Amino acid sequence: MLTAKRPSSVTFFDAYPHVTGGSHQVSITIATELRSRTGVHFLTTGEGPFTEELDSLGFDRSVVQLPGSLMTYGHNTQGHKAMLAASLLPLAWDRIRRRIPPGTDILHASDLRGVLLAGPAARAMKVPVVWHVHLGERSTTLNRLAGLTSNSIVIPDPSTLESAPGLPMQKVQVVPNAVQHDVLARDPVTRGGCRLVTSSRLVPQKGLDLLLEAVASVRNSFSAIRLDVFGGEQKGYEAYARKIRLRLTELGLDQTVTLRGHRSRPYTYWSEAAVYVQASRWENYPVAVLEAMALGLPVVATDVGAMAKIVENGRTGILVPPGDPPSLALAIIRLLDNPVEADAMGSAGRERVLRDFVPSVMANRIMSIFEAVTVGSN
Repeated sequence: MLTAKRPSSVTFFDAYPHVTGGSHQVSITIATELRSRTGVHFLTTGEGPFTEELDSLGFDRSVVQLPGSLMTYGHNTQGHKAMLAASLLPLAWDRIRRRIPPGTDILHASDLRGVLLAGPAARAMKVPVVWHVHLGERSTTLNRLAGLTSNSIVIPDPSTLESAPGLPMQKVQVVPNAVQHDVLARDPVTRGGCRLVTSSRLVPQKGLDLLLEAVASVRNSFSAIRLDVFGGEQKGYEAYARKIRLRLTELGLDQTVTLRGHRSRPYTYWSEAAVYVQASRWENYPVAVLEAMALGLPVVATDVGAMAKIVENGRTGILVPPGDPPSLALAIIRLLDNPVEADAMGSAGRERVLRDFVPSVMANRIMSIFEAVTVGSN
């Protein structure tokens, strides 16, 4: 009978070091919880905000340099660019194989790009691969190929399967996201005024253009409204960032909306906010919403992905249809107009996070998966 074997070393691979988002926070949360039990190493494809945060937390890490054609972001790899990128994959696998530290027992790869780049390299070394799907990709073919290189696949919620067709179901494990201890240890924010906050990279997915439309409408009822956007431009989506800045001027919101850019731990800047807003066109299991709830902020969010599993509509926040600025505006107005209700929602949200979204629970489940695939690979 095979017995569980705790891995002595885990390498976390991430192909998006130029940003920090929910997927990065999940990896950091898991690694922080596990590094007292096993060796932890991060391998990335470059330097950026993510590696800066890893350094600040004292994680061991290294970088593998890959051909530029494989580092094109923003879904720009199409046509002849896609053919060139595919031809360079064997070179990338060889480079990654050489950079995976000796003694690695598990490779934890984030998202589709991560597992397509690092999965074959790890398997060539007979290192089991756990693929963590944070945001599903709709290519059935690529998901099936990635599934072949993976020993186990982690998703935060069954709704992920809707945006990631082709995943081999026998390998899928559901592990909900959690928030870091740093968030849980913070006091609730002091709510007040008309300040809205959102954690939103300047990419179409986050629906910032829709939120601007809503804010322009809310301003008719609350002239003092302010929106702070925490999130920078993302490589490959420069045109969308230009569109957002132009739209700010067109709507006369230059003095109302402030683009704060990238901030490490953006939740530390949310003091005295009134409402957290997430206007995403699509999501999976957004960590920023959990962080807002942990700080006692009521949430207005679009009902996409697993959002309804996080935000209890009418109890911890308000859910609205995606792509609907008027509904966003009405929900924001409701909370600004009813501070007692907003306070009650914020308190209920904080209680729920402290009960259901603690990091130790997520990390223990991930470790169980690591142990299982280690045994299965023997």
